[in-house]
Amino acid sequence: MPHSDLDLLLLIDDDVIAELRDILQEEFGDLVRDFVDDVPIQLELMQTALDQGNADGLYRLAHKLKSSCGSLGAPRLAELVRQLEQAGRQATLDGAATLLAQAQATADDTVAGLRVILQAAPPDDRAGQD
Repeated sequence: MPHSDLDLLLLIDDDVIAELRDILQEEFGDLVRDFVDDVPIQLELMQTALDQGNADGLYRLAHKLKSSCGSLGAPRLAELVRQLEQAGRQATLDGAATLLAQAQATADDTVAGLRVILQAAPPDDRAGQD
C-alpha cells in the first residue's frame, strides 16, 4: 500500500473504541494500557529480529501485533505491521527497515491518541494509571 493510501486509514477507529468501551466497561482501560505498554516492546523485538535477519521471527512478532492492532481499532498501524508480517513470511527483508521505521512513528502517534482517550475515560476506566 503506497504511503499516500496509508494516510487514508484511520489512526484510531473511534467506532471500535466505543464498541470496546461499551463491551468491556471498566476493563477497557486495562486493555488499552496493556496495548500501549506492549507496542514499544513488540516493535523493539521486531527491530532485533530484523537486525539479525530473522525473517521468521519478524513474521511471528508482526502477526501477533497485527491482530492486536486490528482488535483495538488501530488500522493504520495494523496495515504497516501486516506489511512487515508479509515481508517476514516471504523472507524479503530489503524494505523492512523502512516499514519498521514507519510503524514505529505510527505507533508513537497511535499510543499518544490512545493516552488521550484514556485521560478522557470515566474515572473507573482510569484505575491504575500513573
